[in-house]
Amino acid sequence: MIRQHLRNHVVAYVALFFAITGSAAAVNGIDFRAAGGGEVRAISGTAIKVGEEQVLLRGGGIKLVGRCTRNGGVVSIDGSGDRVLTAYSVSEQLDKVKRSSSEPIKIGQSPPADRGDFNAFYNEGPRGSLDGSFLAYGGFQGDACTFEGSAIAG
Repeated sequence: MIRQHLRNHVVAYVALFFAITGSAAAVNGIDFRAAGGGEVRAISGTAIKVGEEQVLLRGGGIKLVGRCTRNGGVVSIDGSGDRVLTAYSVSEQLDKVKRSSSEPIKIGQSPPADRGDFNAFYNEGPRGSLDGSFLAYGGFQGDACTFEGSAIAG
């Protein structure tokens, strides 16, 4: 289980590298096939204007959402409907987050920047998971925040 989880994260980081460098056929939102059948999602350098939010990555019925405010970027995990979602994350700004909720769960924030890893999953009903990493920066001196991320959707 742990070996598979680590393998999935390595695949996600490779996909993020391709997305950032433009190598291979990497385009924002490209789907790769991960070890174990999960889908790898990657997005790089997505700018969001102050006052707006955008779904950065989606998979397993779970969304990674970026929102830009005058105080910086905010990263959250959001489920579908009223289902209870559990999220664990570690980021440089928020430290550890461990929460279950049917509301969006904040897992990261900037300024000046924040990066972190997350695991999100449903405990009941149809299973779904999204495990990955994110980077958020900006919003404190301009009119936009920038977000990057990669994840394995299961």
